[in-house]
Amino acid sequence: MKKIILFIVINIFVIGIVSCGVTSSETSVSTDSSTNLSTDSVNSDLTTETDDTTETTEETDVILLRDSYYQYSSFSSQNILILHLNVTDDVLVYDLSDNLINKDDVLIKGNTYYEIKSTYVKAQVEETVEFYLVFNNYKTLVSISVSDNENPYIISSSSVYTDGESDLVFQFELFDGTVKQIDANNLTEEDFTIDGNLVTINASYVSESFLSNDKFLINFALEKVDIVIGFIMVNKEV
Repeated sequence: MKKIILFIVINIFVIGIVSCGVTSSETSVSTDSSTNLSTDSVNSDLTTETDDTTETTEETDVILLRDSYYQYSSFSSQNILILHLNVTDDVLVYDLSDNLINKDDVLIKGNTYYEIKSTYVKAQVEETVEFYLVFNNYKTLVSISVSDNENPYIISSSSVYTDGESDLVFQFELFDGTVKQIDANNLTEEDFTIDGNLVTINASYVSESFLSNDKFLINFALEKVDIVIGFIMVNKEV
């Protein structure tokens, strides 16, 4: 018998209940309004990563961005894709004491996105790996919650802010499993794509959803042996 594992996201306040239409013909997965996104061994504070500003420091004119949150398993080997930040080539990496870190130890520039090296994350001894990224006069704290999770999970932050003008891409660790289901209110199969461990939600669906709500949920179901369900909160950037 398959077990169903519900991820829990901490510190996301959900107002009301979002009714979601199932887009998978195989399985109907329902989620309640409790927050999601970790297995029993993943306890991460998941807020958002975004390229919109929240504060400007007068001394250095560096614009502080929202913190960038990820989750990662010691059993994973893929790099963490930085999907929701427009990282530029002048990027520098600093520790929490503002000491410069060799960025080649931490980052690699992929074909489309900058990536955080798996080897760097797993070489750290802390349960939460944190450092600053500074680029193009922007600064964000990167926080990666590390666990020994062996079930499929979402690597990307489960709460994002967007203006709805760009596609939203999310990275999953499937451990040779599959993304079994993606569903949301009025979501059709034309509104998203699944490419291996990456799920893309089309900008047209996001912008249309924002016409009636400033936030909405995207539910997902992942399957290897057990079924893991959770959701992503999409917030309108104002």
